[in-house]
Amino acid sequence: MRKGTLKQIAKGFALLIMLTVVSFKAEAQNPNIKVYFNHMPNTSVSLGHTPYFTQYFADTVAKLINNAKYSVDIAQYDYTSGSLVNPIATACNAAAARGVIVRWIYCGTEPNSALSLLSSRVHTESSPTSGMQTGYIMHNKFVVVDANSSNPTDAIISTSSFDWSNEMSDEDYNNMVVIQDQKLSQAYDSQFNQMWGGTDSIPGPSPKFSTNKTASTTTSFTVNGTPIQVYFSPLDGTAGQLNNVVNSANNEMYFGIYDFTITNPVTNSMQAKYTSGVTGFGIEDQFGESSSPYTTLSASGVLGTTNFKIYSGSYIYHNKVICVDPNHPGSDPQVGCGSYNWTSTASNVSDENFMVIHDATVANEYYQSLCADFASLGGAACTSYLGIEKYDFGTDQVAVYPNPFIDAVNVNVKNAGETLSVKVTDQLGKVVFENTVNQIDQMKLNLGGLSSGVYFVSVTSGNNHYTQKLIK
Repeated sequence: MRKGTLKQIAKGFALLIMLTVVSFKAEAQNPNIKVYFNHMPNTSVSLGHTPYFTQYFADTVAKLINNAKYSVDIAQYDYTSGSLVNPIATACNAAAARGVIVRWIYCGTEPNSALSLLSSRVHTESSPTSGMQTGYIMHNKFVVVDANSSNPTDAIISTSSFDWSNEMSDEDYNNMVVIQDQKLSQAYDSQFNQMWGGTDSIPGPSPKFSTNKTASTTTSFTVNGTPIQVYFSPLDGTAGQLNNVVNSANNEMYFGIYDFTITNPVTNSMQAKYTSGVTGFGIEDQFGESSSPYTTLSASGVLGTTNFKIYSGSYIYHNKVICVDPNHPGSDPQVGCGSYNWTSTASNVSDENFMVIHDATVANEYYQSLCADFASLGGAACTSYLGIEKYDFGTDQVAVYPNPFIDAVNVNVKNAGETLSVKVTDQLGKVVFENTVNQIDQMKLNLGGLSSGVYFVSVTSGNNHYTQKLIK
């Protein structure tokens, strides 16, 4: 049972900050990606940008719906009436009244009492309530707007850990990310259409949920230069993809999760990373305190109870977040988020989504949130990295990252000359990328079309020349 009053906007935590004074260049904010939290982040560890702090996730969702021109597709686990979340129903009714097609899939085993607020113009469909594997739920929490508009900038996807209720908006710990990108929006819409049973405004005769769906054909996207992967349970191997994020950690790894029961491979990989020298901390809701992952990772020599905190307050720690290498921009910082709890049921039975964002600024924004949450639970204050050198140029004075890469590669030269020339060749010497720019010290290479393998990047800046092996 929930206890206590609504949380105060400003948490009463004190954070000790360790600063160094050296040169710093902030990562650019990707304007197509916006991150929201409903508990105050620790902005003192910001690398130049702060996420949105709000108790009103629903207002953001309602705004997206209010801006819709053609279509709104909602896959939402549960919707309970309340003053903070009722604006979503109001926005859906208004959109449908002006001719926007509004489709809504909900979990049939949950109350979803606020669906009664929707007008008859809003089309709804329940997930199956029988005939499914034990533990099955339609647990997605995403909204897709104008996925197929002739104007690609209309398309927007939001995904979150946030169930639509007053408590989830204001008290429980949650996050939401909103991304403007048509291809990514269409990937979510494709998943929606499988569960809907077609592309029409009313549900089709053969909806597909859980293992009856087909696996995603495309999981990797580039949003305004930022690589993003999206995986849907149960057929896209979400547990394996989470494990890949874990194994990518070279320096630090932080996580905050509601339910965590996957021992092999995720817990084992985390244990190996932390014992090998990767630093960080974890937060889990009290719901999962008795699980084997907590026992393993809170043991002495791994994280210990000092660095693995259990939230035992009156509310729920409902995030599903992992953040890797946020303080090392040259090491492919990543964030994993979405609706996906780290359990075998969520991996193998339920309908879920798991998004991986490769972006230093987004990773830092999630780091700000996790640091504040950790401190509020008695954890040590996070160190501020405002003073670190952005790039590890090394003796060659050039940084090429991430390496290995998925889609995009950044080249940054310290003290660049008048021109910056970059050439990428394969192992046979064939040029697969070449570009020269003037009066600039950095370049982003979009190499997503290359096959996996080994390449060589040659960088010429003024009279200096550098060559480095590059792995996709």
